[in-house]
Amino acid sequence: MNDTARPSRRPDGRPESDTDTRFFDLRASGYIGALDPDGYAVPDVEAWLNRQADRDR
Repeated sequence: MNDTARPSRRPDGRPESDTDTRFFDLRASGYIGALDPDGYAVPDVEAWLNRQADRDR
């Protein structure tokens, strides 16, 4: 988890995880695209979905 030097941006006020921080930072920067469950930007959603499907087979 991150060192909570600033107030949490989570609605429940709990400390931000690394995933939370990536999510909020991307949204604050104006990114409106897809994010994976770990909070990383997914520029090509179709390719990401195909990789997930292949992994689950």
